Amino acid sequence: MGGGNAQKSAAAREKNLKNAGKTPEQRAAAAAKAAADREGFKCKVCMTTFMINVKPPTLYLHMTSKHPDMGPGDCGKCFDSMADYDPEDPDGKKAAAAASKCTVVKKKKAKKPEASLDDLLSAGLSGGKAKKKGKGKK
Repeated sequence: MGGGNAQKSAAAREKNLKNAGKTPEQRAAAAAKAAADREGFKCKVCMTTFMINVKPPTLYLHMTSKHPDMGPGDCGKCFDSMADYDPEDPDGKKAAAAASKCTVVKKKKAKKPEASLDDLLSAGLSGGKAKKKGKGKK
């Protein structure tokens, strides 16, 4: 009876699959993601591209320095995502504060009057458990 090498062969096969690299589908997906990231933001006037992680103030700075003929309200002409950008409020804190002011105020419920201990005792409520009578030592 000979010893089999099936387990050793399976381990070697698995190791070779790991070293083989990406499948063609994985490579295509990675290439598509890289292409989308490469052209994250593209100026419609001069076709300059910006990375996907660029902040709106940087895009506004590009617009004011490279295209000075455009006014502060023309951000949408360079970048679609900047159509409603406010240079006076680059982080959007003023808009968030204005939105929070417009929230509906809920009415507070009226507090129920608390009954005093004397009222509870006079109503016949006891403060503790009643002792059970049962078999016990005498």
